[in-house]
Amino acid sequence: MDDSWISSLLTLAPFVRIVEFFSAEIGDGGSQRTQRKDFMYNFYHDMTMYERDHMHSAVFARASAQNLHSSVEDIWFAAAHAELTARQAIPHEVEHVWVWNA
Repeated sequence: MDDSWISSLLTLAPFVRIVEFFSAEIGDGGSQRTQRKDFMYNFYHDMTMYERDHMHSAVFARASAQNLHSSVEDIWFAAAHAELTARQAIPHEVEHVWVWNA
């Protein structure tokens, strides 16, 4: 699965776009189809905003054979792993708790 668009959403889009994405997913406040369409239009606009600007296009230029960004694994989990390593945090045993519903 190509999850590069999720990486772009997390790194390039404004926070309001992330909220818009989740709102469209749950169908909050109206037509889910319309909300998804609006999200896709706005997200596309975010991604292409600086396309014609010479300076930004040089900075954000895409290599032909690569995705725009790294995977979600690299953005979230690799960063978390690096932070835990820097703090010398060690894995711990999971505590299992049994719950009985009578």
